[in-house]
Amino acid sequence: GDWMTAALVMTFVDEGKLSLDDKVTQYIPLFGKYMKGYITIRNCLSNTTGIKTDESVEKPLAKVRYETLEDMVNTYANKHDIATNPGTEFFYSSLGPNIAGRVLEIISKKTFGRLMMDRIIRPCKMRATSFVNEDGGADDPSNGGRSCANDYINFLTMLLNKGMFDGKRVLSEKAVGELETAQF
Repeated sequence: GDWMTAALVMTFVDEGKLSLDDKVTQYIPLFGKYMKGYITIRNCLSNTTGIKTDESVEKPLAKVRYETLEDMVNTYANKHDIATNPGTEFFYSSLGPNIAGRVLEIISKKTFGRLMMDRIIRPCKMRATSFVNEDGGADDPSNGGRSCANDYINFLTMLLNKGMFDGKRVLSEKAVGELETAQF
């Protein structure tokens, strides 16, 4: 999910609608209110938001069924504490990709699942892949992707071909380079 979410973000970067160094607060002002004003989109994609979720917080939250990605991400803004300055420490969690996914919804006024379908899944002919929550809850960028090996191979092939798949450009070469840098 995270790789595909990052790729989806890069399609917006390619179109000039977003920069990786944009602050999340430009799109979700709520983050500024809770000492999270410094977090950038790049921090979201590299799991360096500085927001820590410990088990005691995460377990009860896991039972919460969010109707929308907006509800889920707003919870991150006000319920979780900043543990370190953004960019300094790596906490692996679903927070970053989900925040980035919500920013894309705000920019495009479309759901995350729909954006993923239009910009990544269909162009890469990933016929068995979906990010829509079957239970009717929120699309979950980080954990919600269902796919199969063949589809993922298509996605990786697109990256290996510097953003091209089946003769069509999905991402710019620069975006693919940035994606590989952001993730490692």
